[in-house]
Amino acid sequence: MSVYTVVRSAIINRQQVIATYHGHRREMCPHVIGIKRGKPATRGSGSRPGKPATADEESALFYQFGGGSESGLQPLGSSANWRCVKIDELSNVSTRSGPWYTASGGHSQPETCVDDIDVEVS
Repeated sequence: MSVYTVVRSAIINRQQVIATYHGHRREMCPHVIGIKRGKPATRGSGSRPGKPATADEESALFYQFGGGSESGLQPLGSSANWRCVKIDELSNVSTRSGPWYTASGGHSQPETCVDDIDVEVS
């Protein structure tokens, strides 16, 4: 089963996801999964070169409640614990039953993390 499928299923079943991301073992609740659209190439101007296009990427919005993080974790319920994650950068992925965590007021970030939503927690 692909990582995308595991995370997608975890959203549908409200399961926690445990995974390694950027060298840290993380405990997270996934809220949204889908595609983050790449950016088109840009033209340069004058002597400044343009930028190449970037590819679409599978991404998910998670609420991290445990484990490690480069930025550290804030108290449960803090909006600072939202994580926008590239699916292909997750490893050692598993799911488990357990409490469902989110920030106070729900998620407010999917419009910047995922452009084309496949599944969203309801």
